[in-house]
Formats: sequence, structure tokens, C-alpha cells
Amino acid sequence: MSDPIRYQEQPSRLQIETYRSWDNIRKMRAMFEMFELAKHRLRMAVRVRHPDWSEEQVERQMRELVTGQPLVRERERDGRRD
Repeated sequence: MSDPIRYQEQPSRLQIETYRSWDNIRKMRAMFEMFELAKHRLRMAVRVRHPDWSEEQVERQMRELVTGQPLVRERERDGRRD
């Protein structure tokens, strides 16, 4: 088994120089790609914890984990207006 990838608390000089060299479009693209990756990983984690859930339930739980709040439609359906 290979060694796990180590997370560095501080970015390396090469990382800093690389990110600074990117234009804003590339930075935004990287940000959105990281966000999509995070959502994908959350979906996978929810699926592992709840293998019997439908895709809709998994998606709802993932979105709630991302936002920290239940979906607006659910709150409105339950008569709540938080």
C-alpha cells in the first residue's frame, strides 16, 4: 500500500507562484472544480452511510450539508419560514 498524500498546512513556494500566475478566469474555474469535487465526495459519503436512500434523498442531504440548512422547498412545505 502506498503512503497517503500528506496535507500541508502552508502552501509551498511553487504553489503560491503558480496560483499567482493564473488569471482570474483560471482561478474561478479551479474554485468551481474544487466545489464540484467536494459535492461529489459528500454525495459518496452520504451514499455509504445510507445505502438504502434514493438519489433524491442523497442529493437533499448533500445540499443540506453544504448549506447548513434544509432546502427552502422543504421548509415551505412544512409551513416554516425560517
